[in-house]
Amino acid sequence: MCGPSAIRLLVMAIIIVAAASCSKDENAVIAPSATIQSFSKISHNTVAPPSNYGEATATCGSRVRIQYPTFDYVSGTDTARITEAYIYLPPGYDENPDTRYNIIYFVHGYGQNHLSFLNEYNGLLGNVIDNMINNGDIEPVIMVFPTFNYNNVVPETLEVAGDYAKGLSREVARDLIPYVESRYRTYATATNHEGIIDSRDHRAFGGFSMGGVTTWFVFDYCMDYFRYYIPISGCCWSIGYRGGKYRADETASHLSKQVINSKFGSDGVRIYAASGTNDMIYTEVETQVRCMLLYNDTFTPRNLYFFNNIGAKHLWTEVQDYLYTILPLIFPLSPKDAY
Repeated sequence: MCGPSAIRLLVMAIIIVAAASCSKDENAVIAPSATIQSFSKISHNTVAPPSNYGEATATCGSRVRIQYPTFDYVSGTDTARITEAYIYLPPGYDENPDTRYNIIYFVHGYGQNHLSFLNEYNGLLGNVIDNMINNGDIEPVIMVFPTFNYNNVVPETLEVAGDYAKGLSREVARDLIPYVESRYRTYATATNHEGIIDSRDHRAFGGFSMGGVTTWFVFDYCMDYFRYYIPISGCCWSIGYRGGKYRADETASHLSKQVINSKFGSDGVRIYAASGTNDMIYTEVETQVRCMLLYNDTFTPRNLYFFNNIGAKHLWTEVQDYLYTILPLIFPLSPKDAY
């Protein structure tokens, strides 16, 4: 009973269980599967920053509030409008006029806005970035914080917020990047379509919760403009609402096709997905990532990473752990440390 035939039957049964885990069934449970070895290669735990990183520093970056012209990409009318974003300029930006900077766009969660990153919890996350730069954990970077809240009004439901997150992906590509990067010193020497593509290796997009959902929309629609993606506690809704929970395999297949059809291929993207193990979104994010690994010609341990924040819940304060762990892998002070 333990001969080669029995072993083959056991392996086939395991593979069938793995496929069920990536089905539309919202009650499907991830089980040990044929992909577990691959998942272990991409799975890592976050590291919390030193406790003093949450405190303000004497040398800190500038916080700049901007207004820029854009359009209503949600209603389908494309009505012109003006919206706001916040920009973080690293320490030394004004003193180094010849220096160009990597740039990270980062989006808040449902119920928050563009002010949240730099203002909430006594400026916790902005302080963490200041300390990371001052202590040489990352290169000095510019960060931009847009919002999907039109007129600062929170969408009435999460599902509606998904439409605004999708709209923001268009807004970022068409309006925000050209506005910001024509005014601040990034690696984009021109902010037309070709110039933004040419500088994509120096540009990242991330977000928490609904910002994580936005990140997947940006991956889907704006791959020309970004090489690095940091979707935290949010799955991809391109195929439908909460796609990682209800339509994980279809979602993974769709994302794989987007990479294949791009001009950059699997070597041209890096995804750093993450969630807390006690986060209410954890299972759907992890399920989606596991299903993505089934498309192993597209998603591999070279371009897909999953970070577990052990014991963390769906809280804005936990974002410091993700940033402290992931950003040094993207824009480290020493390029040899980049993933």
